[in-house]
Amino acid sequence: MRAAVAGSAIKSVLLCALVTRAGGQTLVRTSCAEFETLLAKSTGSLDAYVILVRPRITYAFRFYAGYSVQVPFAAFAGDRSPVRVLTKVLPEQGERMPICLAQTATPQFLPRGPLGNEVVVEGGFFTGPGDYAMDLAIVSESGLTCHKHFRLHAELKRSEKQLARMLKPGAVESALELRWDRVARQPGPPRHATILLHIANLLGPRTTLEMPEAYSMLSLVATLLAQSPFDEVRLVAFNLDQQQEIFRTDNLDGKSFKSLLEAVLAVRLTTVSADRLTPPKQALAFLDSLVRAEFAASAPADTILFVGPYIPDELKWPGAPCETGHRTPALYYFQRRVNRGDMEYDTFVRDLPVLVRGNEFSDPIEKMVKGCSGEVYRIHTPAELADAIRRMGAETVAAERQHRP
Repeated sequence: MRAAVAGSAIKSVLLCALVTRAGGQTLVRTSCAEFETLLAKSTGSLDAYVILVRPRITYAFRFYAGYSVQVPFAAFAGDRSPVRVLTKVLPEQGERMPICLAQTATPQFLPRGPLGNEVVVEGGFFTGPGDYAMDLAIVSESGLTCHKHFRLHAELKRSEKQLARMLKPGAVESALELRWDRVARQPGPPRHATILLHIANLLGPRTTLEMPEAYSMLSLVATLLAQSPFDEVRLVAFNLDQQQEIFRTDNLDGKSFKSLLEAVLAVRLTTVSADRLTPPKQALAFLDSLVRAEFAASAPADTILFVGPYIPDELKWPGAPCETGHRTPALYYFQRRVNRGDMEYDTFVRDLPVLVRGNEFSDPIEKMVKGCSGEVYRIHTPAELADAIRRMGAETVAAERQHRP
């Protein structure tokens, strides 16, 4: 783990394919001429219900906007008949050049809608601040077309003004390919970290893993990597309920991050067998084994970062792993929490109200990290993530100066 040249291991992180919910959906940049051609060839009206996802700032420090389209299954010739979704986004400032994205999806791979007799196609894109005109065309293989026009407005809140690496006003990017370049490395010895990434739902049932949840966690990790002072990162992704590692790499870079993405998207928590749904204490014992393995590694990391959603279990840790006698790395917990406010909305799927933030309690990981004199950052918003990364970086540099001979 320590053989890499400082600063070269994590040049950038590629965040791709994060806006699709199931196999068979691929959102790619296309020619805007195709958009007009498909509209010109339409032979009738496609009865589709379109839900607009209005621009909201994300853990990727960009606005995300998009759509969720419910198409009646009867509109298809069969379960293998594809549906085509084309999106044209025109900034109303700057160069005013439209960006067009195309998505082909097959019903057999798509989730069913709330009524059970329709399929759902979802997609989106990133924007900078500003106003945009968005045209959406849904086209069936038989030529039936649904055309919708929307106006989008993306504006930073006061607490978001200082977010780093925002897109410029009027900019549009496909959410398929988002490259995070590392910030300039701060002076000091090589810094090595381990990320223990818990892939699980924050807002829904623990036995499911929706695409928005996976997207939120992977966006948070990508931003953390881009902004953190670490030169080399080992990552272990896991799910507590399954008591199973999802992915592991000793050297996280752009290529292995893409493999992480594919592994996370392949997770099907709804298929967890009954013997895997063990009591919470056993799940905690699984996490304890992961932590102790990191502490006892032949080349232990300087820092261990826990990243994941709040775990709603009031369990006591069986014993602080920092008491094992091994050198204790610095511990941090980036804990994702429900957003602030009397009424918040799901950023990535549709404008539906979610839980109101009330009293907050410590979860098992938080208790362990604090018991080992670590830092816990409760992340409700992207602005809080940015602040937590800055604080962690400052503490890392300060600790190095304190121990420097």
